[in-house]
Amino acid sequence: MITSENIKNFPDLNKSGLTPRKTRNGPEYDFLQKYLQDYLPSTPKGQELTVFIEPNVDSVFPDAVAVYWDLNTAEKWNEQRMLLSKQDIRLLHYFSLVNTTNYSNLEIAFSCNLHKSLRRLEEAQLIKKNKLDYWSIKPLKNIFAVKRLITIEAKISDWQGGLLQSFFHTWFASESYLLISKLPKGKQLVDDASRLGIGIATDEVALENSLAKARCENIPKSYASWLFNEWAWKAKKLIG
Repeated sequence: MITSENIKNFPDLNKSGLTPRKTRNGPEYDFLQKYLQDYLPSTPKGQELTVFIEPNVDSVFPDAVAVYWDLNTAEKWNEQRMLLSKQDIRLLHYFSLVNTTNYSNLEIAFSCNLHKSLRRLEEAQLIKKNKLDYWSIKPLKNIFAVKRLITIEAKISDWQGGLLQSFFHTWFASESYLLISKLPKGKQLVDDASRLGIGIATDEVALENSLAKARCENIPKSYASWLFNEWAWKAKKLIG
């Protein structure tokens, strides 16, 4: 698990924008830790599982993010990816949306250090320059390794507040879950979660067996999806 404590000796992770919040011990944290150890989906053959505890995602701190990613894809990446900044990743996500564009169009949205970002992305073999100053992204299957990006928000109480927090995480996650100790009486919470596409996980029940399943969406959904793609790979190389 990647926490604020175990990345202190790896400044390269910090430079790429990975700044987890300091662990806050207590009943909710203990509840979450037990669930993560025992009830997450098993890791498919050929994939890695990297779990982040309270990572900072644009000032939002999901309790846990479980990243399932393809090891064979990431093993082909070069060392230049280690140097990418958050701004570079924003630009990369833009390329994933438009596929090909020219320098003049890029300057409109990415005027700050654009040339340096393009150079780093090119050296990392993520984009390529075509004729007439046009740039295009490499095939997604070769540069995006994440298969599932699951957020989990643990709550002992204030379930409605936790549901709202879980919904906030859907801007980058493929699945978002609220973890509670037991289902309340009545259908209101489950109905609200279903409407928002949020799953409800309960104590001692595996995530895939949850009564209320999260809506599964394609990723990358935003530049933050790419951040976890990079962070998981970097953490594997630096921490193991």
